[in-house]
Amino acid sequence: MKFEGIYTPAITPLAADGSIDKAAFANVLEYLVESKVHGVIIGGSTGEYYAHTTQERLDLAAQAKDVLNGRLPLIVGTGGIRTEDAVTFAQHAKEIKADALLVGTPPYALPTQQEIADHVKAVDAAAGLPIMLYNYPGRMSVSMGEAFFDAIADSVQAATESQSLNSADVRREVVRAHGRVLAAIAAQDSDAAFRRMQRHVGAYSSLVKTLAEDEGKTAPKKPARRKR
Repeated sequence: MKFEGIYTPAITPLAADGSIDKAAFANVLEYLVESKVHGVIIGGSTGEYYAHTTQERLDLAAQAKDVLNGRLPLIVGTGGIRTEDAVTFAQHAKEIKADALLVGTPPYALPTQQEIADHVKAVDAAAGLPIMLYNYPGRMSVSMGEAFFDAIADSVQAATESQSLNSADVRREVVRAHGRVLAAIAAQDSDAAFRRMQRHVGAYSSLVKTLAEDEGKTAPKKPARRKR
């Protein structure tokens, strides 16, 4: 799989009692299809995976696959502190025939570069699906550095770095040193260069409102965060 275009993380609407509103979630997915994005990501931090139970995350992935029904690629987030949990989400993504995985650095644990590589390799081995790496040091407090890319370059099936708060110089160095690692840039829809950028590399859009042909539409309103 070659990541090209705009991949939008779907929010997870909640009902008044805190349960997941499945009908509203289906509407969010339909909106993204109509907006002509190039792929949908679920179970990312925008979808507040950390507030969901394991079963809720599995159910959301299965529902997304059913609703999209092949109309857009589905990328399933595998975020979690424990590698064992990330492996569970990866295996389920393979079972439902998702197109790719979103794999980030385990939060809070402050892993070493080798430990991040071991985490990604375990997830890759569990599913064998293309992987979009999500490097977000602002949330995880650890960045995927050159030692990490050296460790995975020859073993991970397909890796695209979707990096927030990172300089263009660093991205160029990553691409130059690691031929199998494609560079994708995380961006906000309001960024002036976003439209030009997405023509050349994959772009992870961090807002639900998308840069699509029908820009006049109003995006679904993001619900309040689940109380924890």
